[in-house]
Amino acid sequence: MGGWIRQLLCLVPVQIARTQNNCLRPLVDGLELSVDVDYDNTVSLASLLRFGFYDAVFASWRNKPVKIISSMGKQSTGKSYLLNHLSGSLLDVSGGRCTDGVWMTVRFEEGSDENACMYVLLDFEGVGTFERSEQEDMLLSVLNAAISNMTIYNTKEFNFDREAETVFDRFQSGVSLVKADDKLFKGIFHFAVKDVGEEAVDELDQELSTKIRQMLANSRENFLTTMYGGRVIISLMAPFSTANFYADVDQTYGSIASPQLEPSYMDGRSFSTDLKLLIAQISAQEWAPIDSKRIELRVHLLRAHLSSAVSLGHLDTKSHEAILVNFDSHEEITDSALQLDGKVFGGNDTGLKLKPSEGDSVGSVLSNLKEMFQEMMPRDGQNDETWHIAFVGFVEGVVNRRKQRVLEWISSNVRSFQQQDDIQRLSLEAVTMCLELMQQLSVCSCTCEKCFLRCMREKGHAEGHSCLGDHLCTQSCWFCVVEKDAASEDVVVNKCSDAAGHQGFHDCRIKSHTCNKACEYDGLAANCNKICAETVGHEGRHQCNSREHKCAERCSLPSCINPCITPFEITDHYQHVCHEKFCPMPCSMKGCNRRCESKDHFHDETPNVIHSCGLSHPCPEKCQVRGNCAVQQDLVKTMKTFRNKYGSFEYEHVAEQSGVRKSCCIEIPPFQTKHEGPHLHSLKENIVHFCNIKCPAKWRQWMKAL
Repeated sequence: MGGWIRQLLCLVPVQIARTQNNCLRPLVDGLELSVDVDYDNTVSLASLLRFGFYDAVFASWRNKPVKIISSMGKQSTGKSYLLNHLSGSLLDVSGGRCTDGVWMTVRFEEGSDENACMYVLLDFEGVGTFERSEQEDMLLSVLNAAISNMTIYNTKEFNFDREAETVFDRFQSGVSLVKADDKLFKGIFHFAVKDVGEEAVDELDQELSTKIRQMLANSRENFLTTMYGGRVIISLMAPFSTANFYADVDQTYGSIASPQLEPSYMDGRSFSTDLKLLIAQISAQEWAPIDSKRIELRVHLLRAHLSSAVSLGHLDTKSHEAILVNFDSHEEITDSALQLDGKVFGGNDTGLKLKPSEGDSVGSVLSNLKEMFQEMMPRDGQNDETWHIAFVGFVEGVVNRRKQRVLEWISSNVRSFQQQDDIQRLSLEAVTMCLELMQQLSVCSCTCEKCFLRCMREKGHAEGHSCLGDHLCTQSCWFCVVEKDAASEDVVVNKCSDAAGHQGFHDCRIKSHTCNKACEYDGLAANCNKICAETVGHEGRHQCNSREHKCAERCSLPSCINPCITPFEITDHYQHVCHEKFCPMPCSMKGCNRRCESKDHFHDETPNVIHSCGLSHPCPEKCQVRGNCAVQQDLVKTMKTFRNKYGSFEYEHVAEQSGVRKSCCIEIPPFQTKHEGPHLHSLKENIVHFCNIKCPAKWRQWMKAL
């Protein structure tokens, strides 16, 4: 995205959150969430959040640093005004209260890749006011400290009065909620004291430094230590009306642009993802480590696109084909033409439809693949069995290419995370979907009912066998060609009038080249070509050009409609057997849609048979270790009433805790119906489980580990 386009899109700030009823309310494109929007946890809520045009800006900023600068302080201390002077932003300013919730805008340091930097500016509303509760101020301070590289705390107070201490106490109440993370809570707390005259600079600097050292020394559990790691800067800024104010602004900007202020993010998308997760978590007041939520959100995103990736080879988008990419680096997943036996088949994988959509059939997919294949290997009816085998190999190659690309896409997008059970389960889902796709696109190998070419429908189809062609032989009459070669004058060479794929010589049957009387097996054998192919006036039996006639009875398997392939002369065979070498029954495992892997066509008639697809299966059971595997916040909107001795009031309660028992992560081995040992949701050692008894005092889930 061009630099001037980015700057144009970022001219107008966007509101990303606001506080109300002791909650942080996320906004979508600057607007309140619609009442009909459905979400049930923080991950699904985070996936719904949008920042308008800024999402496109963040997605386009790759492999370059992102610094997040925020402004906080008491009301009417010039927070927005200072950010505007530092960055040239257009945040709203006034003499009174003008900022509601949290507003975001972006500015850029363009130039070479070494010097380029994105500056995300977050403007927070004033804290410590009567409009906001202590909890609302605490939630804003946690969001600010978590995401910012530098928090500029604006104040006009020359000492820590009681109001300032009250504000810091509100920040302090969020200390116990902070969880360690390698990207969050890594910022600097920058005191920006306004309207300081030159004569008071030294004295005030010494006084403030002493106060801050006392705060840091008094307790390890203070907000400056826990949220900012004790990193504090003091700036004493001249009054707005003086020239020294602008020099102080330049000095503050220098500390922001300095390499010593290290960015937490090296691309816009990862920052945007973390910000949405933070807003969703704080909105739900769920204080689990965000790293686990990053994994959940990434798995949620991949799973949302998985069906499209397997079916079409690209992401699930309404308007265009979005190629498979690494969501962090935006690097494309390799896509190239298929090579088989030295031949390059045109058409890349992206956009190639391999799974029928609603209203389509598998046959339409196979028909499209057949057209692609015939561009390199036309079907002329000669040696059709070899052509059919090559086409089956082509279909398998196309599906395997899709499988490799999908697995590479998943792997590239989870590489930065530690291996988790959810990631393993997602990969198993992808493999399962690709294997089911392979079985769906298996090509029938029976003979067409109207000619002698191989059937081109999917294996196990309900309709009659068909080559999906015109069933006519395309070759010239062999006898006419011989006559032309032997004659001195021109001889008309007619086309063969036999069915496609027939055995024996090509015969136009216009001239009397052959007997043309009825074959003695006509109506008796399944593959009889009906007309005698012997020479005119021959002696002996009338016989067509089929080399070996087959039994005409149906296969003895009740669900099979194929003809028996036993030679017609063998009249005493007790079982009619078709040419198929697969068991048509589905796998016995619940939820598995794959076909049984047995090569015995009559496998289902074996006593006490267990049909298995021959692959591992995810265990359908839940973890059986005592307690809950996790405690999650469910976003359930309910009205509750608070009562005390002074009265009561109603408020909107948006989060409830519930215990979660995760699915077993142990795979069931092939040809087995269960695995050995207990059901476990993780194979890691010392996995914590939580008490499943709800707290009787607050009717919330008891969070103690067992």
